[in-house]
Amino acid sequence: MKKILLLLAMFIGGMVSYGQKVDIEKPKTETGVRFAVVIDGKTFQKCKKEVYAYRDALEKDGLSTYIISGEWENPEQVKEEIKKVYTENPKNFEGVVLVGDIPVVMVRNAQNLTRSFKMNENKFEKGRSSVPSDRFYDDLGLDFEFLTKSSSVKETGGRELFFYALKPDSRQYLNPNFYSGRILFPSGFKGDKYKEIGKFLERAAAAHLAPPQMKAMLLSRGALSEDEDFNARVGVVEMLKDQISFLNRPNQIQVIDFSKDTPSQKDRLMEALKQSQNTVFYYRGHGNYGVMAPGFMPTHGSSGAEIKDAEILKTPVQPFLVLLNSCFNGALFRNRDMAPAFLFSPGNVLAVQSVGINSHQDEWDSRYYGIIYGGARVGEAFRLEPLLERTIFGDPTFHFKTVYNYDLKDFTVKNIDNEEYWRHAMETGVPVGVEGERNKTITSVAINRLCNMRKLSSTDLANFWGKKLSPSVMLECILQTAEIYGRGCDSIAREDLLSVLNEGLKSNSEFVVRQSGMVATQFADPRLEDALLYSIKLNMNRPRCLSKVMVALGMIPKEEMLKAFENHPLSKDPSVTIFISKQKDAIYKQKGIQHLVITDKNTGSDRRILHSITAKNTPFPDYIPLFVSMVEDESLNTELRLVLADVLGWYEYSYKKSDVLKEIKRMLSNPSFDATMRNSLNMKSSLRDVLIKDLHRLEKD
Repeated sequence: MKKILLLLAMFIGGMVSYGQKVDIEKPKTETGVRFAVVIDGKTFQKCKKEVYAYRDALEKDGLSTYIISGEWENPEQVKEEIKKVYTENPKNFEGVVLVGDIPVVMVRNAQNLTRSFKMNENKFEKGRSSVPSDRFYDDLGLDFEFLTKSSSVKETGGRELFFYALKPDSRQYLNPNFYSGRILFPSGFKGDKYKEIGKFLERAAAAHLAPPQMKAMLLSRGALSEDEDFNARVGVVEMLKDQISFLNRPNQIQVIDFSKDTPSQKDRLMEALKQSQNTVFYYRGHGNYGVMAPGFMPTHGSSGAEIKDAEILKTPVQPFLVLLNSCFNGALFRNRDMAPAFLFSPGNVLAVQSVGINSHQDEWDSRYYGIIYGGARVGEAFRLEPLLERTIFGDPTFHFKTVYNYDLKDFTVKNIDNEEYWRHAMETGVPVGVEGERNKTITSVAINRLCNMRKLSSTDLANFWGKKLSPSVMLECILQTAEIYGRGCDSIAREDLLSVLNEGLKSNSEFVVRQSGMVATQFADPRLEDALLYSIKLNMNRPRCLSKVMVALGMIPKEEMLKAFENHPLSKDPSVTIFISKQKDAIYKQKGIQHLVITDKNTGSDRRILHSITAKNTPFPDYIPLFVSMVEDESLNTELRLVLADVLGWYEYSYKKSDVLKEIKRMLSNPSFDATMRNSLNMKSSLRDVLIKDLHRLEKD
């Protein structure tokens, strides 16, 4: 009887059914690096010839390839089969591609793993308030709890979606074991999906047998992106050229930016997408489901300036690789969208990187793509900078022919734990055993790998910064130092982060200053005030930089900031004084409104919760005592207290982190403290790993 009840519970709960037939075809050849094609049974039967041709091309290109086919009923079943082949030799396993009808996972309770997405999951429809993510399949260190499944979410075409929550005791940061990609033909597109998938696989196979030559990048920014700040747009180009020296050659970047004086940007962009010299398309601009908005004018409505997925689907798009830094352009759960439209357009597109929810305008989503110019596979660059919401549509194993005298194909997986290799690459910017032109992204990748192996300290990074190799490498040092501090509670790392941010805020590189301002906002150490004030002076003609620096300055309590400014040499500089006087009131007014709404017991709970959620993006250090007291106040709305308990976890990069951890430890030591709050503080917080593993460091702080 117990067995019957257990089986019934598993069925009702949507758990894994292992009775379904799954076939695993082992690789035909052994190359030393492994990959897997995961496909549903019907698509496999309809496209068997093309799947085998793709497999054979991959093996000729150096990837021993499994084919895993089955009648998939749920995501756990797929994940278990992937894990089987992965665990055979995890060091040499590079990635998977999910072909056809592979279950789509919608993740909840994991907004600490997203860049911009912040929403009250209890108040919005679950399709809109969840994150479509394939990290369920490729990041095996994350632990999920099944919630429900549904085929009634709007605009899915009846696709069944599986909703999971990130478990409170799961690892709370991303570190995929391998990369993944999706070859999915949406039901809302006209055509036979099996024929279209088959044609795509034929195209992908041909590209592996004869990799295309890297040529020019097409870069486009839409209306209102990066504040339409000319200097910010130049800053992006400068960073790209610093990372990828190939782009410094004549005619290697074609830029089409929105301008009110040239309203025909849509027409110019559509024509540029048809030009064969453009092999990479990088779009930074606004978007929506099924829409790119390169010429969107909010004061005049749409005015036909958007580009819709149906238009892209008919256009012979020539770039092989497409990077979309735009909101909602890669929503896995929808029956049509921009990313798959690019993929199945009658052109050359083989891989599209996009996000399924909100995008971040200042995203450094080209962070590791310099290795692509050296022949690395797209998935390798993708895995090094993971986001919960990011997906590769198409073939993640696609790669160009290298433009250097060395080839970076598979170099990360082959040297995954080789400290000596990465130290050499960090110093020289070229692979071991070769000489040639430094690729600065190789240095950044080496820093990434050594930090991942815990072989570089924050002090190592601060010292390496002193070599002034390039803006992109310096920015890598800043971001990795922040991560080292964020995952621990080390006073040395805090001082190192202060040191590199002081330099980053004074950099000549627009993009470095902008990113430094964003990190400084989370760190919020008042000792950054001098660097922030000088950064204002140095960046008066860079509005986007200034906005980030001013937000960081606004994290310092008003009285403290004004007192320091009065005694600062720049207080006698009229340009700085006038600017700060105009900006500070707006910043502190916004902070005051947030404080008022959160604390006002006469304000409705929904509004107080909404403002509490927004506090995650601006974790003011002086709010810590307030949030702690409200979490402990049992007279308050339980949901509000839970949200504020979660907000405390967003101080992971704050210079006041140790104060937060001490308060959490104190509350947890109280045996009468509410159990629901205890679980949220102890587990849900993104400080959980620090709290459990590194709490002993607090005694030394």
